[in-house]
Amino acid sequence: MMLAMEKKKNRLGDFIKAKRSEFGLSQRELAARSDVSHGYIANLERGYDHATGKKTNPSVERLNRIAGGLQVDSDALIHLACGEKIFSEDRDEKFSILRPVYGFASCGSPTFIEDHPEEYQSWPELVARQAEGILIVRGTSMEGVGFQDGDLLFVRRLDGERPRSGSKVIASIDGEYTCKIYRQDDLGEYLEAAYVGDRTWRVLLRPGISLAALVIGIYKPET
Repeated sequence: MMLAMEKKKNRLGDFIKAKRSEFGLSQRELAARSDVSHGYIANLERGYDHATGKKTNPSVERLNRIAGGLQVDSDALIHLACGEKIFSEDRDEKFSILRPVYGFASCGSPTFIEDHPEEYQSWPELVARQAEGILIVRGTSMEGVGFQDGDLLFVRRLDGERPRSGSKVIASIDGEYTCKIYRQDDLGEYLEAAYVGDRTWRVLLRPGISLAALVIGIYKPET
């Protein structure tokens, strides 16, 4: 009876299973697409670890991989994993960690980001444990992927690492910072905006452009 109740509340597992079925994928095929083990997918869909009986606690990094395998936005999986309560303003300090807020992430023209944080905020561990800082969205150039003015972006430094094509990144363009999509295909390596509508913008990577941080999560404040 207890397991049946847990399964009913397993919104993440139900979503993964439904999307997997929609694409006609087995658990093993989705695991191969997502670069995770078959057992990991099975545990997520079940809602608990088969070996230990404990509730699954997925990492943001693996949720990002699975989102890629399912061709969905990773933010959707993170929200499902955390549940609605964890994103409310009433955050339980016992299950939270502090992260610095560094100011604005331009989703338009590049802007300067201060080196020192403006403040520190407490956030749920699942959301923030892999993040090194938080930036506030300003502008409209990423509305096509759901980044809206005032949203908070959880980021971690790349330190020379190349992200997967399609990742949302914070890039430095001639010393100023902007949030864009990183692409790598036949055109080469480039940054791309995600405006709503027909407007397009992209720039090839060149000297003076570097990838500073990877966006690993987003929080949408209640309006």
